[in-house]
Amino acid sequence: MQYDICLKCNSLAALIAALAPHGLTTEDETGATTLLTASHGHALCYAGRVVQTPAEIDAEGIVVTEAVYWPGEYAILRAEEAVLDQIAEASLTGVVVLDEPPTGCPTFGDWSPRPAGPSLAELKDAACSRIEAKRQEREKTDIWINWPDGTKSIIQTRDERDWRNINGVASRGLFRLTQGLTEEDWFRDADNADHALLPPQAVDMGAQAAAGVSALAKTAQTAKDAINAPTVTTEAQVAEIEAGIVWPAN
Repeated sequence: MQYDICLKCNSLAALIAALAPHGLTTEDETGATTLLTASHGHALCYAGRVVQTPAEIDAEGIVVTEAVYWPGEYAILRAEEAVLDQIAEASLTGVVVLDEPPTGCPTFGDWSPRPAGPSLAELKDAACSRIEAKRQEREKTDIWINWPDGTKSIIQTRDERDWRNINGVASRGLFRLTQGLTEEDWFRDADNADHALLPPQAVDMGAQAAAGVSALAKTAQTAKDAINAPTVTTEAQVAEIEAGIVWPAN
């Protein structure tokens, strides 16, 4: 599908320089770089100044009042979405993408702008929501405990009940430790294996669980902070940060 886009710049030279990296320029018969009028993915309708108020000419053909132009120069492109995505995500020096052309600017007939997608803020919010969901999901699969018998397994953290169980065993262990008691406690892991825990071991299990949760939370928050940084201004940057998250190893 092709849509229309209007670009405003201070000079035609600035527009040519900005669009050259996107394959929208060519060389004329003199070897000078100029805008490419058409390709498989785009067509150029117009490039140049746009009259705001036409010149007033008397009956004898004499210009009474000079024409007034809109400030800057304009280009009207009709292009495939892939081309428009490249332009939208690039930093075009001296070029501004307008929602619609100024009055009087030649177009391809009916103006067909690309349907508005989500805003950058919405893209960032969606990415942060996915990261938070991934963090919560990993709390169910990535919190591992090194048990006193030398084995290692996942603790269950499916809901608040599981955390009450974990915290309860750790709290009882701390109380017994401070009281000089040596009574064992038991904890059942995600594989339904029971582990006998002396008070210091019960406290250590709680510490390991807390450390795992903290590591996941820190990783998620670091990624969300990076996405919400003012320097992140494109959808591609948001996607790159999200894809580059390295979650803590088991």
